[in-house]
Amino acid sequence: MIKLIATDMDGTFLGTEGKMPERAFEVINKLYDNGIMFVAASGRPLHSLKEIFAPVKDKILFVARNGSMVYTSTEELLLKTLHNELVDKIIKFSDNGITHPVICSKKAHYIFPRATRFFDRINFYLGDLKGITSIEEIVRPVISISVLVEDASQTENICQEIITLFEDQSTIVQTGKEWIDIVPKHCNKKEGLQLFMNKLNISEDEVMAFGDYHNDIDMLLLAGESYAMTHAVDEVKKVAKYQCKPSDILRIMESI
Repeated sequence: MIKLIATDMDGTFLGTEGKMPERAFEVINKLYDNGIMFVAASGRPLHSLKEIFAPVKDKILFVARNGSMVYTSTEELLLKTLHNELVDKIIKFSDNGITHPVICSKKAHYIFPRATRFFDRINFYLGDLKGITSIEEIVRPVISISVLVEDASQTENICQEIITLFEDQSTIVQTGKEWIDIVPKHCNKKEGLQLFMNKLNISEDEVMAFGDYHNDIDMLLLAGESYAMTHAVDEVKKVAKYQCKPSDILRIMESI
């Protein structure tokens, strides 16, 4: 029997347009009443997830920033941060006019002048976005860094370059056509889910997961029942048991 359902947000639960599906809160409430926990697992920060799930935020679990922030409605289970020296190196590498670092701390998200023309696009996903001109303006510690790649056709190559440079001190994953996320070492959605599973005494066979991109692969491999979106990248489709459209997710959840 499924006891925990984890889903990616953008491109999956929220669809490709980033919209909350109709009846989502109704279905989540029904799951909760039946003892099934819903996990919002995303590269988004915690405050963004709590905002979009406001009507049910006290009844769900959160794996935010790709596993570097793991929270119940009342308890912090995990908060990891990047070393300051590493943050400075990543900023120096990626603030070059071709790629743009978005610095994510617990207090706010920061961009440098070259990225201001993308302000609305970045703020849609992250919120609490502030423009800064100096690295000294960042309120530390930094939880993660998201790198926006102007030319999406180069994202995979740039991701590999970042992995070569910084893999020994961080976890790096492509999270979208134009996005690369850099989080603390050993952080991912799977590890976040594992914390909940240990706390609630839930086995892999009792977990269902949905995803569409590279940062969902570990989570899908963990879950006994896994779904890749029909538009997912091939690597995700290869590891999932099933495929479905974002519009099918609520129906599948209700059928449990």
